[in-house]
Amino acid sequence: KVCWIPIGGYVQANTDLDDIEGRWKQFGVSLSGSVAGIIFYIVVLTTILTTAGIPALRSGEMVLIPTTLTGAFFSLWGFIVDFLTGARNGGFDALLLYYPTAALRLILLAAVWSMKFSLFNLIPLPKLDGWQMLGLLLNAFVTSEKARKIRTFAAIFFVVLFVFFVSLNDIIQLGLVEF
Repeated sequence: KVCWIPIGGYVQANTDLDDIEGRWKQFGVSLSGSVAGIIFYIVVLTTILTTAGIPALRSGEMVLIPTTLTGAFFSLWGFIVDFLTGARNGGFDALLLYYPTAALRLILLAAVWSMKFSLFNLIPLPKLDGWQMLGLLLNAFVTSEKARKIRTFAAIFFVVLFVFFVSLNDIIQLGLVEF
């Protein structure tokens, strides 16, 4: 079943979870949406970096430096590593500040949010694709009762972890703690 309106779209695979082939197909379907969002981000950012340039600080001023496809790829990899390690202040959204035209900013914003939602969708919380993938993996290796208990624990664990990191981020932003 496919929803006509893609916002909050609904797709349900009609496979028997006891069938190994059906289980892995459903896993692939669950993973494909997030992978497509991440690929969209990579293509858009690489295109922007090769056409508009790479933001760089020169003599105290932010300028856009023209680059090749190889340079754009390494810059993209640097942005991803900086985001994951927290090294770049502002993360991916900070890139929006460096491009002068509204069209480039809008396209980049769509790509950034696509990637963020794709990564968030992989978290194993109920109703997200990560939850479905966790259930499919567990059902392949353990009994359904044990899989249910593990999924319940995972849901509680990731909600607590999410609340912890959001609270920690707020505390750091308020300047109550420095790292």
